[in-house]
Amino acid sequence: MIAGMPLPKYGTKRNHSNRTFGPRVALIADQILGTPLMPWQRLVADIALELDPHTPGAWRYDDVRITVPRQAGKTALMRAVAIDRIMSYRDHITLMTAQTGKDARKRWEQIVEGVNAEAHPKSWHTRESRGSERLQYLRSRSTLSPFPPTETGGHGDSLHLVMIDEAWSFDEAEGLALDAALNPTMLTILDSQKWTVSTKGTAKSVYLNNLIKEGREAVNDPLSRIAYFEWSANEEAAEADPYSDETLSFHPAIGHTQSADKIRRLGKSENLTTWRRSYLNLEDLTGATSPIELTLWDDLATDYIELPDPQRCTIGYDVAFDLSAASVYAAWKDGAETKVTLLATQPGHAWLTDALIRLDSKGYTRRVCDAVGPTRTLADELEHEGYQSDRLMSRDYAAACQWLITTCKTGNLQHDGNPAARAALDLTVTRQVAGSPAWSAPKSPGPIDALRALTVAAWSTAQATSTSLIL
Repeated sequence: MIAGMPLPKYGTKRNHSNRTFGPRVALIADQILGTPLMPWQRLVADIALELDPHTPGAWRYDDVRITVPRQAGKTALMRAVAIDRIMSYRDHITLMTAQTGKDARKRWEQIVEGVNAEAHPKSWHTRESRGSERLQYLRSRSTLSPFPPTETGGHGDSLHLVMIDEAWSFDEAEGLALDAALNPTMLTILDSQKWTVSTKGTAKSVYLNNLIKEGREAVNDPLSRIAYFEWSANEEAAEADPYSDETLSFHPAIGHTQSADKIRRLGKSENLTTWRRSYLNLEDLTGATSPIELTLWDDLATDYIELPDPQRCTIGYDVAFDLSAASVYAAWKDGAETKVTLLATQPGHAWLTDALIRLDSKGYTRRVCDAVGPTRTLADELEHEGYQSDRLMSRDYAAACQWLITTCKTGNLQHDGNPAARAALDLTVTRQVAGSPAWSAPKSPGPIDALRALTVAAWSTAQATSTSLIL
């Protein structure tokens, strides 16, 4: 413990013979943004912003990597560093991204609000057009912009500072593509620097996991150009009692902006796996085969979704391959987002026909399914009763599965957090159909009817809306 702060589990040491601009960032955080740095943030800023004693104008560390739990203040630190950079240097270009382009814009908007740009038009100019957002400090002509985390998102500019938030959400291919897009833009800039900040990830977070491995090794390498900092719980304490004060004693914000009791309250609705990853900053090794990151899926959940008028909804239904259960989901569009909520999931399947007929009488008349296996039999029974369903062809079903993967990554899906779909995701095995990964009910080790019903409902409503806009 130093100055009221738990030591990082792994941390690059301060070289006091090097000058640092950490104090300047602390002043920006306090006087401009109104969020004084906590001891851990000040420690990171002082070390990460050391100057290279051998190369005037360059930073001692080209690459800054930080992994801390939720509610620790990582976004506030990044905000202060970004504002310092564009206020202190002329013609600097700073880019920032996060798990999705939508999240990157949200963080950028928080910075615009933090400097109160609208109230100071002589100092700040803001362009908010989607896809070309920019905050410019007029005195220095330096800019800050968000960008989507794609292989082309950061192309074109010569970049002075790049900030990547929540790197856990990128798999190995996505992370390498992001680096391939960004690294060449920084090669010719003497004072370029890249910051990567994230909570721990999952077994699929290969990109972040590699960054962490390299960072830990860099801590003991006096010549390394990587500055690495990690605050995470003691594994033995977490195993004994994941909610104890002892376990939470590592958290660098406790005693400053948080308390152990508050952290526990914030995480009370989380399952244990999510609690360990998000609040203890311990890697989550579950969901290794899930086609969608379970942590990303959890972030798209909301506590309450209100059903709209039935005519706006598409009903998706499915019967488990082993006939053990069946599920019904409703989906509709709300602006750019597709929303889904579970209407029913029960053991067996005999109840489903009557349930769909009752929904039809209430105005939920548009039904869709992937009519294979036992779901086809039920769709035939409904048709015999005079209730038609849209039946997806195999190519459409595969397209629906791919669409769900992509839409989750862009953040344009909102679901009700029902555990049935999450459990199905954790079980799902995919097969390739027309070049796309499709959820395979026969190959999966358990029922995935909830996921299949959600997928066809969500994709169908999105397609119907797109078609109506085109027409």
